[in-house]
Amino acid sequence: MKETQRLLDQLARSYDGDAWHGPSLKASLEGVTAEIASTSPVPNGHTIWEIVLHICFWQNQARKYLETGLMSLPEKSDWPEVGE
Repeated sequence: MKETQRLLDQLARSYDGDAWHGPSLKASLEGVTAEIASTSPVPNGHTIWEIVLHICFWQNQARKYLETGLMSLPEKSDWPEVGE
């Protein structure tokens, strides 16, 4: 297996699968409701929902880079807005 393919596999597993670091993101979020995810436990802190969107943003950036060799940095923010 090429190193790029191995890294893409590890990246995919970190979201949903047998991740090298422990529970995947999906497994870690099991049982977290929208209400819980949208609540900030710390004043001016990020919510679980915001953190998950941030993680997904950078996972997609890493995947695109591994697949194409091109990196595009965000025009606005790497903290996407929470939607419905």
